[in-house]
Amino acid sequence: MDAKTAKRLKIGDRVRFADGVLGTVTEKNWMAAKIAWDDGQIGIVHHDDMQDVTRVVRRVEARIIREIANRAMNIGVAREEDPFSPMDITMDITAVHCNGNPLRLEALRDADAFNFAHDVLGIRRHLDRGTGKLCDHFRPRFSA
Repeated sequence: MDAKTAKRLKIGDRVRFADGVLGTVTEKNWMAAKIAWDDGQIGIVHHDDMQDVTRVVRRVEARIIREIANRAMNIGVAREEDPFSPMDITMDITAVHCNGNPLRLEALRDADAFNFAHDVLGIRRHLDRGTGKLCDHFRPRFSA
């Protein structure tokens, strides 16, 4: 993740290092985050040095993302042009949420049909699946 994304980490967020080790953010300030790695190590990582760290969704977030994906299957008109599956939506929402644009997942899940479709279909259309970043200046209404 880049420094801008790293600065948005919250205490309790789960992260993964490039070698696959998972950890939890335990402290943070304007310059760095303290991470308790699951292998027992504790590390302080400066925001500018987080290139090898990615955010991981928590179980409760994964459940809400699945609920969003299931609800998205009812957007009939859009599915005629882009026959997406629940797995497609799950991967897209997770990618956006973990790669620099955290979402208010509960609010998105509970949104009215128009705003729900705007965000889900906008993410489908503007997501660079190689980087997990949104393109074309698209910003979901339910961004955190």
